[in-house]
Amino acid sequence: MRILSAVILIAIVAIPISNVHNLKRDGSIEAFLKNEDPALLAYNEFRHQFGQDGEIIVAVHSNNIFSTSFLKQLHRLQ
Repeated sequence: MRILSAVILIAIVAIPISNVHNLKRDGSIEAFLKNEDPALLAYNEFRHQFGQDGEIIVAVHSNNIFSTSFLKQLHRLQ
């Protein structure tokens, strides 16, 4: 009886573990909405029209980047 219980327990545990590699995580906000949701469709159209860059690059210029006035301006920019 103990051996049968151990085999059944191993089978119950082995079946879900065998599919762990198929799990995927989607942490996006869009994943909470259905594909046909009007808000999601409008948001996707907006992203398509205006782009969806996740990064912004800002270039700053100064003759003396270590001056107090420049560092204060840089601090306000941040």
